[in-house]
Amino acid sequence: MLPLNGPRKKLVQEALAKKAPKLYKELKDSGELPKFLNQQSQLMHRMYWDRVWAKTEELDRLQPPFLERIQALSTEQLLAAEQAIRVFTDFQE
Repeated sequence: MLPLNGPRKKLVQEALAKKAPKLYKELKDSGELPKFLNQQSQLMHRMYWDRVWAKTEELDRLQPPFLERIQALSTEQLLAAEQAIRVFTDFQE
């Protein structure tokens, strides 16, 4: 499952500081860092839930047995979280 808002922002902040220190400094010095972190966290959350919801709708159409449905949703949640974290912590200068 995707981390809560606070930990999501911390993940993004740490990645930004490590991978794009100039941008991090600019955002911090300008006072825009909290806004940036909030936006990234919200987008990460949206990406995660869009993917999980799409899988839920697919499973609703297919009507697999209960255990298969739970396994598929659990796998999708893990993959969606990994993807969202990877996308929103990939900074370059």
